[in-house]
Amino acid sequence: MKKNTLIVGSLTLISLMLGFGRESLIAFLFGSTSYTDAFYVAMIVPDILAGWIGFTVTNAMVPVLKKEIGMSSLSSVRLTSTVFVYVLIGSCLLALIAFFSVNPIITYLAPNFDLIQSATGERMLRIMVVAIIFSAVSGLFSGINNTYEQFAYSSLVGVFYNLFFFLSLLALHKWLGIYALAVGLVVGVVGRVVIQAIPIVRQKRISRKINYWHKSIPTIFKAMIPIFLSQALSQINQVVDRILASGLPSGQITNLNYASKLGLLPTSLIGGTIATTMYIRFVKLNNENKRTEMGHQYLKALSWILFVGLFVSGGLIFFNDSIVSFMYLHGEFTIMDLHVTSELLLLYGCFCLFYMMIPISMQYFFSFHGGKFIIFAVSSAVIVNITCGYLLVNSIGIKGLVLANGCAQAVNFFILYFIALKKASLPMLRKSFKLLLNAAPGLLMIVLPMALISFLFEFHVEASKWMQLLRGGTAAAGTALFALLLLPLFKTNLVLSTFINAFRRIVASKKKSKDRVQAV
Repeated sequence: MKKNTLIVGSLTLISLMLGFGRESLIAFLFGSTSYTDAFYVAMIVPDILAGWIGFTVTNAMVPVLKKEIGMSSLSSVRLTSTVFVYVLIGSCLLALIAFFSVNPIITYLAPNFDLIQSATGERMLRIMVVAIIFSAVSGLFSGINNTYEQFAYSSLVGVFYNLFFFLSLLALHKWLGIYALAVGLVVGVVGRVVIQAIPIVRQKRISRKINYWHKSIPTIFKAMIPIFLSQALSQINQVVDRILASGLPSGQITNLNYASKLGLLPTSLIGGTIATTMYIRFVKLNNENKRTEMGHQYLKALSWILFVGLFVSGGLIFFNDSIVSFMYLHGEFTIMDLHVTSELLLLYGCFCLFYMMIPISMQYFFSFHGGKFIIFAVSSAVIVNITCGYLLVNSIGIKGLVLANGCAQAVNFFILYFIALKKASLPMLRKSFKLLLNAAPGLLMIVLPMALISFLFEFHVEASKWMQLLRGGTAAAGTALFALLLLPLFKTNLVLSTFINAFRRIVASKKKSKDRVQAV
């Protein structure tokens, strides 16, 4: 599990860096305009529809496929082949419906767009509907690879997507203008499928023979219903955000997108990485009927997320302007864009711990087909988001969207957390107190020094990139040094003791290897 987490985390980090490179190039070439707003509204359609299919099928299929692999390899191949046919047919139908419905879709998503913005969004959406098919297939392939614990290929999805998108945008922007964004998205999604297909084709995980039925299909369809509904409810938040944001000043949807890419980085890098590797373990423990052990593993994962997440959260809160300036302040991206984006990033930093803990919480319930609990939690979050969104956007503008979404994620997490502990028959208050106790040293060791450094070493947002790197490096080094000095005070802490023991094992292993070489 540690090895898999390290692999997934490393590849996710590379993917995120390439993603920032892609967003930085978009900011350089197009800035924050009504045209980029049209792109970010149109692109959520393939994201929602393809994510809907891929997420639902994958989470419903993995537990069933895991059992099939244990019983018969031939039957497992027949199952994946059958699901592939259904996913392909379903995604093609959705792509066709979207293609012929671009006008009402854009009108619904952005009712306050002018005629030029709406026309631009419609043209882009007609190009991007192809991505629905490739994204859905990519999601299925990801589930298959993860079931066989080949996490590296699934983690390379983001790397290939961002790389293909970046290169195509670089090559086509002069000829296609703003529409190069739509073409780049499609090319990037094709890259996802290519890398995922390599182990599946090579190891013959899907049969060339077309299969239309498998005995486990009813089980998968039954498991899909609550997951499908919970995902549909989750997508409502995105739709509501775009509807509310469409009436805001030109360019602010793009600013929101830039801030969310940075603010939600911990969700993929920390929360998503741990959730991806722990999901298979949850499935195994559930198959062995070890529900209490599942609860303990869930709490342990939360402890790590809380402790590590404090470092990222502190960085986003205290260095938001530096991060945005370093990543985006060039080309068509203006100082005004920087101020708006950095304010939004600060708000994401305040709520990023909740965003990080949502993936592992959802995977915990998906492992035993507990989708009905997720539906309840997500429904509550949607109500909070819609209510707060309408109230806050009218008073504080685009910042109200981030605040409303953050509050909704907090509600979502707390409901799932309390139900998870109850299902695992674990004492609520005692385990919650222990969880906070494990994360508490991070406040003193990480957040406090970051706050001090940010106030002591202020700088102008237009400083050179090297000065920004120097300030960020000083903050990271100062925080690490302060943490090392205080480390002896918290040796009994669960997270820190695990880290210390792992470090000692690495040192001991290297020392043994050195002694063995000298002996030879």
